[in-house]
Amino acid sequence: MEINFVQKGSFDGMNPDKGDYSKYSLNMNYIEIPFLYKYYLSNPKLVLVVGLSYARLIGNAVEKDENGIISRLPSHPKFRNWELGIQGGLEYYFHEKWHAVFRAENSILHVREHSGGATYMLNRGQYHSVLMLSLAYNFSS
Repeated sequence: MEINFVQKGSFDGMNPDKGDYSKYSLNMNYIEIPFLYKYYLSNPKLVLVVGLSYARLIGNAVEKDENGIISRLPSHPKFRNWELGIQGGLEYYFHEKWHAVFRAENSILHVREHSGGATYMLNRGQYHSVLMLSLAYNFSS
């Protein structure tokens, strides 16, 4: 069982060389519980993981542009306060208690509808796509 604190979001910086002086950032904090199947490869230190995760948004999403925090009108779509995702990756155990984790995760359901309400096939709104690199400690003996 894992319980993780995960920060998700995006960033698009200015590009003055191309005449682009706009920027955007989104910061979101989640408590995430992954439900993973672990397959131990022939090398006992290397583990393949795949599964689902449930995450709960802590606080509010913070969106900023070149002028500061973006205030959304009440009519604009809001972020869900939860997320359901799919994960896959590798774990490498370099010590009895310590291991490195590399995972990719993607939202299964959108975390916010498009501002115009448009949809196209499976694209129902904004999704999280995440690459995770972490160091983990195993408390069990």
